[in-house]
Parts: sequence; structure tokens; C-alpha cells
Amino acid sequence: MAGPPKLFVSYCHQDKQWLERLQVHFKALERDGTIDVWDDTDIKMGDDWDEEIEEGLKGAKAAILLVSADFLASDYIVHEELNVLLEAEKQGLLILMVILRPCILGELSRFQSVNDPARPLEGMTKVEQEEVFVRLVEGVKKALIVEPESPASQEAAPSPSPSRPLKVLVKQRDASEKPPGTFLFRQKRIIMGRGSETDLPLHQRVVSKQHAEITSSGATFHLTDLESKNFTYLNGEQLTPNRPYEIRPGDTIWIGPFEITFEIMDTVPEPSVISYDVQTAFAADFKNPFEEDAKQLAAVLCSIGEQYGREASRRSREALQEALRGAMEGKERYEAYRLIARMLGGEPSSSASHD
Repeated sequence: MAGPPKLFVSYCHQDKQWLERLQVHFKALERDGTIDVWDDTDIKMGDDWDEEIEEGLKGAKAAILLVSADFLASDYIVHEELNVLLEAEKQGLLILMVILRPCILGELSRFQSVNDPARPLEGMTKVEQEEVFVRLVEGVKKALIVEPESPASQEAAPSPSPSRPLKVLVKQRDASEKPPGTFLFRQKRIIMGRGSETDLPLHQRVVSKQHAEITSSGATFHLTDLESKNFTYLNGEQLTPNRPYEIRPGDTIWIGPFEITFEIMDTVPEPSVISYDVQTAFAADFKNPFEEDAKQLAAVLCSIGEQYGREASRRSREALQEALRGAMEGKERYEAYRLIARMLGGEPSSSASHD
């Protein structure tokens, strides 16, 4: 009979007091045999340290990193423990972080943090610190402990194969007549948000840069709100930040004006089947044709702003208006000027020449 899922805890000895609080919060789950928490305090005197840690890492389903500057400064942690954990993560290991004190995360910033890195534990009240550990326990329990289902429920929703691609459908609430954008993913982690480096960019100001993520663990999928400003909703329920929720095909995710659903596919469709609606969201491999021109425009606007500040206010205003009138002569230039003004939330002056 298989034992309970193993949870590996990586920490620096300077932060042992935080390990002790974590042990207290997981004690109930350990006592009833629901989960097996392993850390280096399990190593007995006389045991081979390296062998015991390697054994502790072996078979772990999830890892918790108690991160601080001391943690990141430890050569043993970085070169021994983290290297093994990063390799295991590629095979489905769930990695969660708790940020103890201010530090530069570097490559670890891509992992899910239970608390906001800008609000480390040592800057919180004791009650807030305890709430972080409660969220951690709930997240681990939700991700690793599968509640038994009735036979009817198992027949209605068979577990999908982890090797099958995920088809994500995205549409906007105010564009219901348009077909949804369709995106295919094979990776184990899909980050959704307004940021340009997300896997599924959702370009609306109400969406946070890293708003939420979908992760796969074995044959199950989980949705986690990444402490977004305007929340994530699953089937109408507001999600608790940093807590993974199991999701199934047919569930509906709301992020700002976006309605997101997903399907598990048996095979990858032909390219003609995959559609990308740029008014809904951009595909992960989308190359924005305006990016370089927009960067040049931003540089020019900065230069104009600097020059504007050097001149007397009345003279600079009149000089800039005169320069813009001259530059925008011609219908095509004026139409482009109007388009950019609308994108920025305004409308060009009617005095601009466009004959």
C-alpha cells in the first residue's frame, strides 16, 4: 500500500524558527497519516547527511522553500537541493515558496509564492504570519490530497491523461457574437495576465500582470489566483489567493472581462483549426507588429517632453502645436494621429490640418 504523499521542506538553519512554525501547522495532517513532511531534522546523529537528504527528496510530491537571503546564500542549498528540485519540477513536482525576509529571488521568481514577495513574513504581524501558513497548508492539501469520489462522479468525469494537450478558449464578455480565441498548451504551468511574458496574455488594465495560473499535477489541473488586484473567479466563486483549486473541463474561469474555459484534447489539431482572436487575447507566440514602432514613438515623445520643459510655457505650447500641425499635414498622417490619440484615450484638436 502506498504511503501518504511526501512534502520536502528546504530551509536555511538561520531560519529554523520558521521551520518550527511550519511543522506546527502541518502536524495535524502528519498525525492522521494524510501527508508526510520531511526536513533535515529527520536526520539522526551518525547518518550520512547527503544520503539522507537525497532520500528525503526522492519521491517527494511537493517542495516548500523557506526563502531568505541566507537561504539563497547557501552553496549547499543552491547547488545540491535546488538543482534536484528544479529537475523534479520538470516531472511534475509542485514547488511553493514562503518569503521570509527581503531578498532577490532571481530564477526562483518563476515559482509560486504563498505570500507576496514584497511582503515577507518578518514584516507582518503574528496573525498575518499565521494566516500565510494556513494558506500554505490549504494549498498543499488541495494540490496533493485527492478526496475519494463516488463511482457516479468518476464515470461522469474521467481523469484526463497528462500527456494530452490543453485547449484553452478565451472570449470577452462584450464580444459574445465573436468566436472565442483558441490556444493550445502542453506545458505544466500556464501563467495568465496582462504582462508581455505570460503564457496567455489578457490585455485589459483590470487584469494583473501575473493574474492567475493553471498547473497540471499528474492527471489533474489546478487554478490559482496569484494575488491579483481584481480577483479570479471559478464558476462564479471568488478564489482565495495562492490557493490551488482543482478544475475540470466545463468549468468557467472569469478574469476581468475574459471568460476562459478549457478542454483536454486527444490529439493536436491541424494548424487551420487553431484560431487566434487578437481582440480577445494574444497567442503565446504572437509577434506584435507595432512593438518596435511603439518603442520608437515612446522615445520621440520623451524627447519632445524634455524639450517642452526647457522652453517658456506659452512659447513651448505654441511651438509644439505649430510643429505638430506641420508634421500631421496630409490625410494619411492625420488619420494615424487620430488613431494614436484614441488609443491614448483622447481626440486630436480640430485645428490640426488634414487636407
